[in-house]
Amino acid sequence: YGPALFLRLATDESLQPEGAAVSKSVTDAAQQLNTNEQRLAELVQRFLAATPDARGPILVELKRGGTAAAAPLIAVLADASQADHHRLTRGTLAALGESVAAPVTAALQSADEALQLQIIDVLGQMKNRAAAPYLLEPALAEDSSADLQQAAKKALEQILGGVPSLEETTRFVTKRMESYLDGAYPGQVDEENQVTRWFWNPEKNAPELIRLAADDASFAAAAEMADVLHAVSPGNHEFALMNLVTSLETAKRLTGFDRPLSSAGGNARDAAASAGVDQLEQALILSLQMKMQGAAAAIIEILGETGNASMLEDAAGQPRAVSLALLDGNRRVRFTAAQTIVGWNPAKAYPGSSR
Repeated sequence: YGPALFLRLATDESLQPEGAAVSKSVTDAAQQLNTNEQRLAELVQRFLAATPDARGPILVELKRGGTAAAAPLIAVLADASQADHHRLTRGTLAALGESVAAPVTAALQSADEALQLQIIDVLGQMKNRAAAPYLLEPALAEDSSADLQQAAKKALEQILGGVPSLEETTRFVTKRMESYLDGAYPGQVDEENQVTRWFWNPEKNAPELIRLAADDASFAAAAEMADVLHAVSPGNHEFALMNLVTSLETAKRLTGFDRPLSSAGGNARDAAASAGVDQLEQALILSLQMKMQGAAAAIIEILGETGNASMLEDAAGQPRAVSLALLDGNRRVRFTAAQTIVGWNPAKAYPGSSR
């Protein structure tokens, strides 16, 4: 018995169609067993408790779990009570290599700095080039702690052979962001036009695999790059606006265009609400120019709560951003703008009020 038998079952014409069906049933069952969360968690604890000579067969079992093996190992790193096992766990994740690189990289999004430092160490050991863009923020951001900066720079040196300058980082990340905005996909598109991506789930304190529509995945990746740009150059007004717009566009796409962001909350909406009316209005103009209807609708919703009818026209009587949204080609943007204006209850005519 073994892979050769099931390959024959699947390909031998004299055994079809029953052979292929049996082969698929057996391989599916094996995959379910190999990726079972409880089984993998138990394997991790057995691995950590085993003597060095006894770990080899258990590591083979963990490798069969593929990306699913990452979560229980990351859980160990997140558990301060298991600190004695952290070094071995980091080495194990690094040994699993490419199969767990994506969920490990997603763990960089955790708010736990102690976990971030360990994840950075793992990525450096892996020498995973795909993780390099996500290490630029902790390495170069002004608000990164000294420990994070040092760890991320060390990992970048292991992966790239050096730490990119701020100028090199800006150029590289901008190019990548623009490629996603132009329609490049951050992963393989499946037969249902979806892309699977790993994100950090703060409620579960674990990486989570999410299937997104291909276009939504592109915007999510663009938003990640815009976040890096804003973090490494917080004084750059253009980067701040792009970060705001792409994060809101992504949040709106994931929440649903027909649902207000306020119903789901989230960091994107909170950050936008704290940006101030002036910056929101500039972000709205950028959203309309870039045809990011989700971001535009989200900003108009927030302005409906924080602004007032004085935002409909400037001192010269020219239309401001929300009034311009009434003329947008997208029906949803026009409707959201109209709702906001009704809520403001303007006392006089305004540009577009005659439409």
